[in-house]
Amino acid sequence: MKPYNAQPGSIRFPVTLQLRYKAFSADMAILGTGQTKLMSSTELIFTSDQPIEAGMQAEICVAWPALLDGRVRLQLILKTTIVRSTGPVAAARITKYDYRTRGPWQTELSAASGRHSAANRGGATRGPRLSLTGPCLPNAKPAVSGEPLTAGRAPQLAAQR
Repeated sequence: MKPYNAQPGSIRFPVTLQLRYKAFSADMAILGTGQTKLMSSTELIFTSDQPIEAGMQAEICVAWPALLDGRVRLQLILKTTIVRSTGPVAAARITKYDYRTRGPWQTELSAASGRHSAANRGGATRGPRLSLTGPCLPNAKPAVSGEPLTAGRAPQLAAQR
């Protein structure tokens, strides 16, 4: 997908971070993993391991690289609408965000131990059995919440050690 200019005043940052998502429409729901490519205060361009369609709503959880108080992992939870999708690359318009604490994701645990599980490979779940309530990871606690990001509104984070 060829990137285009974000909204006037928005600066895109080339950032590669691990993410998880829940994308859903009236007739399907998809769980998947991917990586960020470009981020701005209003838009996210990312790769996905499952095909997603323009018009779908999505909750995207990004493994935030900095630690809160130098020790607590964070995730950036984005409420979005998928605006474009070409192959494995999708663009999402950010409508709301939250920073929440998180534990290690399965891929981090697997990488640390050298094991690889089926959960690590992602997969689509379609149909009504999928719960789409709450953040991507259960028991996450709010850190900061708000409308679309603006310069200087990210929480004060200690540099990752």
